[in-house]
Amino acid sequence: MTNFKRLPSYFLSGVSYFFLLTTPLANLFAIPIDQSVQDEYIHALASLTSSLQDQSTAAKTFLSADDSLFTDQDIDNLWVRASQAIAPLPSTPAVEEATDGLQKAYTLYSQAKNGNSAQTSALLDKAYHSVAALWEKAVDQECSSLCKKQTAAINQDFENNTVIPKNVKAKIRPYIIEDHHPMKAKLDEIFYKQRVTTNKKTFKKAGFKTLRQGPRSYVHVARHPLLSGYLVKAYMDDELREKRKRPSWHWLAKRCEGAKKIDEIIKSRKIRFFTVASKWIYPLPEHPSPPLDSSHTRHYALLLAKDMNLVSKDANLHVWSHDITEAHLDELYAIISRAKGSSYRPDNISFTKQGVFAFIDTEYPSQGPDYKSIRPFLNSNMRDYWDQLVKHGN
Repeated sequence: MTNFKRLPSYFLSGVSYFFLLTTPLANLFAIPIDQSVQDEYIHALASLTSSLQDQSTAAKTFLSADDSLFTDQDIDNLWVRASQAIAPLPSTPAVEEATDGLQKAYTLYSQAKNGNSAQTSALLDKAYHSVAALWEKAVDQECSSLCKKQTAAINQDFENNTVIPKNVKAKIRPYIIEDHHPMKAKLDEIFYKQRVTTNKKTFKKAGFKTLRQGPRSYVHVARHPLLSGYLVKAYMDDELREKRKRPSWHWLAKRCEGAKKIDEIIKSRKIRFFTVASKWIYPLPEHPSPPLDSSHTRHYALLLAKDMNLVSKDANLHVWSHDITEAHLDELYAIISRAKGSSYRPDNISFTKQGVFAFIDTEYPSQGPDYKSIRPFLNSNMRDYWDQLVKHGN
């Protein structure tokens, strides 16, 4: 089993201080850290989180862990890599906290593998959540350090709207479309004349062409001739169902949050093969109002998203199975290891007519890492390469 004893100080000789940078992980530990050390730590924790999730799920469902991508040796190696990434760092409270957290998680894992089988499920679950917490702290710190501090967009209609509760405004304000956005006036022209989102008929009558309706999200994805280059995702007022008992505005904010996170990762790491659709929340006018009866509700907003000019479904699947290279997967692994999220399938990472892959569904920015969803769509060679990336954490 893994030895978690801190590495000796001479290990620092392998780090050239000439190349040390002030990185997000450096901010986490309050010391200068090389970019490769940061990557090593985050990638090892991300893959370790995925492996422990597999083990925990198998134990809970009384299934064999043999179907897991990770062997026990793979998992041991990930423990070592995560610990070695921070072992040479000078002792600070943050470094000690991370080291202790990793040690405690490993102890739980070791007890689960070697102890009473009746306790295996609970111990693995604790180990998984402990490592996941360390990983989430690292990527959240990286994101908060990389994300540009932006002032809230100025949208007077939003601020003057009295039907949107203050707590809702606080949640969606970071993503509100600004007054000077080129589509703001056109959206106003459409939505201030009538309650366009009363139902499907009023939506269509206002000029929207629905491309699809989410069977579980209940959202309508549509185009409008006045909104060239953009898509709208809207909820009808006669739609009373709520996904996972969460209101529609919650999911709109989550989509924007996920897109912003991926965008910052792409920019900071100079990603070449992937992009993400920019998204804004448009607050629906206070007036006209939806019908005041039990068959309708008031949805506070809709989503405006850049149209990424996706290729057809068949063409997209063909590209994923025939044209993916190791360089594509290197970038994808770096993104998924930081963006959290789930459901990373071709229908959510689609090839565009511009020749890059676009993340288009970013509704779950608090889950992950999801390395499994893309595997069935890769050819055997690229699937093997992907598995090695995930198993080794780099």
